[in-house]
Formats: sequence, C-alpha cells, structure tokens
Amino acid sequence: MANILILSRDLPYPLHWGNTLRMFHPCREMAKRHTCILVTFGDQTPYVQELRDQKVFKEITVIQETSKKPSFKRHFRGSDLNFMKLSAPDFYNDTVRVLEDKVQRHHIDVVISWPSILTEFVAPLRNVRKIADSCDCITLTQERQFRHHSHHLSLKQKGIAWLALQRSKRFEKILPLKHDYVVSISPVDQQRLISLNTDQRHKIMLIPNGIPRELISYQSKAPELDNAIVFWGNLQFPPNHSAIVYFYEQVYVPYLRGKNIKWYIVGRNADDRIRKMAERDRDIILTGFVENLYDLVARMPIVINPMLIGSGMKNKVLEAFALQRLVISNSLGLEAVVGAQPGVHYVAAETPEAFADAVLKFRDRPDLRRPYGMHARDLVEKSYTWDRVGDQWNRLIEKTLATRKSLPN
Repeated sequence: MANILILSRDLPYPLHWGNTLRMFHPCREMAKRHTCILVTFGDQTPYVQELRDQKVFKEITVIQETSKKPSFKRHFRGSDLNFMKLSAPDFYNDTVRVLEDKVQRHHIDVVISWPSILTEFVAPLRNVRKIADSCDCITLTQERQFRHHSHHLSLKQKGIAWLALQRSKRFEKILPLKHDYVVSISPVDQQRLISLNTDQRHKIMLIPNGIPRELISYQSKAPELDNAIVFWGNLQFPPNHSAIVYFYEQVYVPYLRGKNIKWYIVGRNADDRIRKMAERDRDIILTGFVENLYDLVARMPIVINPMLIGSGMKNKVLEAFALQRLVISNSLGLEAVVGAQPGVHYVAAETPEAFADAVLKFRDRPDLRRPYGMHARDLVEKSYTWDRVGDQWNRLIEKTLATRKSLPN
C-alpha cells in the first residue's frame, strides 16, 4: 500500500468531460489499494463536496488560483517548466509549500502530476517518486494544429505559434528527467514523446482511457431514431469544432443536405458559427448539454468522427463502441484505439465523399451495422474498461515503488 499525492489542474468531478474522466476513474481504482490525497486548483464549488462524498480521496485541498496580474517575465521563459514561477512567483512558492507539507504529513510515496504541465510545482519535492500524466502529447497537438491552420495565420501569428511549439518541445524533453515515469494516452502520442527523449524511452509508458463497465450492457428505453447521425463533445474544444465545421462544409452541404439525414450535434459551448448551421438547416439539431448522454447516443444509428487536428484518445469512440453504435471515422480519429480495425470495428472514411457514401449506405441498414457494433463492444470490454485501465495504473505504482534508481531531482 502506498500514499499517493495527486496534483490536478482541474477538480476531477463532475464526470462531464475528458479531463475529469481521465483523472477520476484511475484514482478510484488506485484508492482501492492505496491512500490518495488530492491537491487541486480552482474554485470552491458544490462539486467539491460531491467529490468528497465519493470517498476516493482521503483529503482534498483546493488552492485558489492567483488573481494578481501575471508578471511580464513569463514571456522570457525558455520552456513551460517555468511558466508559473515567472508569472506569479508568490503563488508558485505558496503552492510548493502546500505540497511539501502534504508530502511530510501524509508520508507520501508517489506524487502524480495530472496533467504534466504541473510539473514545475512538483519538481522541487524531495524523497518521493514522481509520475506525470502527459496524456495527449502537447508537441504533437501543436504541430498538427499549426499544419492545419498555418495558411490562415498572419506572419505574427505564425511566429507566436512557432515560439509556443519550441517551448512545448523543450518542456516535454525535460519531463522524463523530472519523473520516474511519464504516462501517455495513445501509441502515437507515446511515440512522439519518445522521439523527443530517445535516451529516456524506458520511462514513457502507455495507459489508455476507458469506459464504465456498466456501459457495455446499457440499453436505451426508446427505439433507434431513423436516419440519424451524431457528433458529441465540448464544442468549444478546437479538435471538435474543426471536425464539425469540416463535416458541415465538406460533407453535409454538398452530399447530405436534403437527404432526410438528421444530424444531432450534442454538447456545451456552441459558438455562433455552429448555431448558424442549425439555423440554416432544420435537419441539424443542436441539443446543447444533455444530462443522459448515453440514452441519446444509444438511439443514434451512426456516430461520425471526422477529426482533423488534435491527438490523444477520443472518448466518444470508446463510448460509441460500448453502445454498439456504428462509427464512421478517419484514421486520425481512431489512431489511439489499439486493436480497432477498419471494416471490423468501424467504417473508415478519409474523404468527404467516403463519409457521405458511408452515411447513406448504412443509415437504414441495421443488419449491416450490427456486426460492427458487436465487434466494437467486444474490443472495449476486453481492453478499455476503467477497471482494466486502473489495473495498469496500479501496476505502474508498484513498478515505481520497486525501482532502485535514484529519486528524480
């Protein structure tokens, strides 16, 4: 049994978006074997008490983020390892003291930075093992975003983006030197981190996301909707936003408009551009946040996943697989799901025409959709439930404690 201190950027509750899912479920599994202490940034909200009621963490401390104007010195940082130290030195020092106190009072064995961008707060801690959850590789995400948007950027914007990328590279090159292990969410993200740290590749581990095991047997109370397709997520998140705009402009308008296809766009934070799509086309249904997401998705025959930028794992894919929905996706949208095969677990579509053809082919053919759904559900049941993911985190904790190497500086 170990005492684990978890430093998180966001409160890992409620379970409405990827960051909280990525933290809460592994912590719940680790808490079955170890004692978990949480230090998190943010505001005191009702969710703090709700999280306490879950009894995952022995103690929860919320640090109020500084309201002081950030120092101009932050612009001279070489990497993001020193961002807060230069931006708000008093806040940085106070936070480190809080962490040092937790380490001493709770006899902490392992500290986990969740996500890795919090490494600068953990770096000064002594006599503890350290793990960083890198999740999505920042360098890979920024490289893809730059390639996709560079033709729209001014010279000044390109310069800013280039500088941000250099800082991210330097930061992610430091990560394995500051930790016993660095965790990545997908093989592609893991390989990009390894390419930045070839001599430290043994420290970069792969642990995916998962889904609740009960989702595998979830049954909707209502029948499937006819001719319906769905995309869901935080609509303000750049990869989700770009996917929606692409599908609307390149697939829906030229090929699916007027074909009696009901496109449900589900999630928070729709901007004017997305709202205007729904205003122009009555067959586009913008739902906003849906409390019972799974009940709605379970009624959707087809899930579209036309990702253009970003990295990491698309939780919506695992959820759709568990619900036996037919997923139509390009390779970028499925790159993180090890074992997912086109033509078996999902339908591959790399072009607008391929997306449209697949939607029209499968929309009223449950007999063709059913085998995909069954194979997809079997895949997540075998490899992508949170209890299996939690086992991987617990094995990593044991491995970290067993190492005989010197503690990281």
